Amino acid sequence: MITHILGYPSIGNNRDLKITVESFLNNHIEIQRLDREIMLVRNIRKIKKGICETQDSKLDICTIGSFPYYDKVLTLLMYLGIFAKRHIAKRFSFVKYFHIAKGYGDSDPLKMSKWFGTNYHFMVPEWDNLSKFYINKLLDEDLYTRKYIYGRSKFTIVGPVTLLMISRYRNINIFLNVFKRYINILKKISGVVNYIQIDEPILSADLNGFQKRMFERFYRTIGMISHLRIVMAIYFTTVSCQIYNLVKDIRLYGIHIDARTSKKYVGMLSNNFAIISLGVIDGESVWIGNYKVIHTKIRRIASEMRKSIGIWLSSSCSLEHIPISVSSEKIVIKWIAFAYEKICELNEIKHICLFGKKDGIYLKNKIEIINMKNFNILKDDTDDRCARSLKKRNTIYKKWYDNNYHTTTIGSFPQTHQIRKLRLLRKMGRICENTYSNSIEKIVEKCVRFQESIGLDLITNGEMERNDMVEYFCEHISGILVTRNGWVHSYGHRCVKPSIIYSNLSRRKNITIAWAKHLKSITDKPIKFIITGPITILKWSFYRKDIGKKYICNQIANILREEVEDLKKEKIKDIQIDEPALKECRPLRGDRKIRSFFIWAVRMFNYVCDGLHNICVHTHICYSTLENIDVEYISKLHADVLTIEGGNYMDVVRLLKNNKIDMGIGIGLYNSHSLNCPSVRVMLSKLMYIRRRIGNVIWLNPDCGLKTRRWKDIIMPLRNMVKASRLARYTLR
Repeated sequence: MITHILGYPSIGNNRDLKITVESFLNNHIEIQRLDREIMLVRNIRKIKKGICETQDSKLDICTIGSFPYYDKVLTLLMYLGIFAKRHIAKRFSFVKYFHIAKGYGDSDPLKMSKWFGTNYHFMVPEWDNLSKFYINKLLDEDLYTRKYIYGRSKFTIVGPVTLLMISRYRNINIFLNVFKRYINILKKISGVVNYIQIDEPILSADLNGFQKRMFERFYRTIGMISHLRIVMAIYFTTVSCQIYNLVKDIRLYGIHIDARTSKKYVGMLSNNFAIISLGVIDGESVWIGNYKVIHTKIRRIASEMRKSIGIWLSSSCSLEHIPISVSSEKIVIKWIAFAYEKICELNEIKHICLFGKKDGIYLKNKIEIINMKNFNILKDDTDDRCARSLKKRNTIYKKWYDNNYHTTTIGSFPQTHQIRKLRLLRKMGRICENTYSNSIEKIVEKCVRFQESIGLDLITNGEMERNDMVEYFCEHISGILVTRNGWVHSYGHRCVKPSIIYSNLSRRKNITIAWAKHLKSITDKPIKFIITGPITILKWSFYRKDIGKKYICNQIANILREEVEDLKKEKIKDIQIDEPALKECRPLRGDRKIRSFFIWAVRMFNYVCDGLHNICVHTHICYSTLENIDVEYISKLHADVLTIEGGNYMDVVRLLKNNKIDMGIGIGLYNSHSLNCPSVRVMLSKLMYIRRRIGNVIWLNPDCGLKTRRWKDIIMPLRNMVKASRLARYTLR
């Protein structure tokens, strides 16, 4: 019995990846490009070494892989030597790597999308050009990590079928070309490490006939290469009939499955593989595992398999979606386990399987599980109110329907060093709450004056008082633990800090009213105030799965309903209820499951804004590849304006054309995460394309919040957006 994991957080114990990459990008030290790259590589090698040492101390196999210098998918594209036409390069360099990720000059970066129902954003591959294949130094650099490992090693890489299915352009000839490149890379990797892990999370979705044929074609080909010890990892799903039919005839060294939910077909898989890796630890949540349940499941599965098969124990998916360790937290609930603690759990489960339940490890876990189940069991009293049929709001507020092409922002503006310093001083107790609030109010006023000066139609306060759109609300709700250093990789070099929902939820006091009053007092222009929606707060927090997400979401919806009612009393005429996580929270497969989710998710949203008559309700959904079934239910939201990411605006227009939505449409006119500043002409041409194809009232805005940007990066794009709006109104006239 061997222990391993599918992946480990790569951000470093103190967000070292963020600090390293930002130093490289901002060029704080004026040195030549080559020296900057050497410094970047040295600092990242320290992060890799720490990851290897952590795994070596507890696990039998150490997992390394395509390192996310900015994104793991982009790193894989560099391995393969594949670039879009606008990114063609004769040779690899880290400067070029980050140009592709963030844009440069007139060259747009690759688009971003959500990674299979998680909050991680990956770069969407583009296949409009295939450069000459070469194994560049980036692959050699990641393979160099093997020197830090004393035991057996495993290299993880995103599988070719997943890579191809998440790409923007799909062509059979391109697919076959990429397959050949993959095989060359696998041969290179196999000469350095003991095993290769190929991740195929695309199997968690429903595949069409073409995708199935591509899957069978590739894996039958590499199955004939005998010296490759390849373990295919399937996660985010149970072993279904589709998965069994796909993998039963291929010949690989091993396969990884999520053993927590898989019941059928597991025993039959043992006939085709030398080893089976069982995902027995939940890699997506921060709660401790139930050793009794896990031990019983392992014994049951082992009894169904042939005796000669090797059994590996692992996490259900990569641990990159949870924080690193609870050791840096001051207040810790005993039932919490982050990535390092999950590794320790695997070690303990192996010990129980080999030596029995009689030692103190098993008993201690049993007591903690009983305590968790009995602690403050969530008793929901809002379910009946949320479940009742909600009538469509009386949206008579016609102010915004007199004209078209209104301009606004998603809500947030750059969080400067000054704001972060104020927040730190307040946290350390060096300044009082009044001093902090007065300082933030002055910064808000400057932000409002800037918005007025460039001519935005709808003003926000820039969310200067908020450290994070979810964490800010969680700090004001009892029953939620806000961690000190529980960072999780979100996109690029950015991290988020999910909160932990552990008990009954209630609002301690008004969350946003004081700031809404302040915004109203400093401007005569129309204002919009932002509330984070119930689905997003639920999804971007770690909630207790032994209770159920519907009950927890009901309580969140009730709290937000109270907050919205208070905003209504203050006569705020525009309220934005953000739901960027609506798509990522839905099930990955199964039409019935998807529809069941949307029914209660839409009900939660509508419950929050029920009764907001004569008020314009906005909502925001970003970086999700929407499908017809998504738009069908999104159209049932009681909102007046739907703001969506418009990077791939042709797909957005096609969806809106096929599915009529009785809302205003806020189009993300430019990529807020890119360093590229689109001209007025580019924005206007995109706007005219959209105008000719849909009849909705159109709003103009960036495609996401501006919190992570610098002020100098947002001024020109916003000015150009306002100019494009005025030109469009003139053309319409």
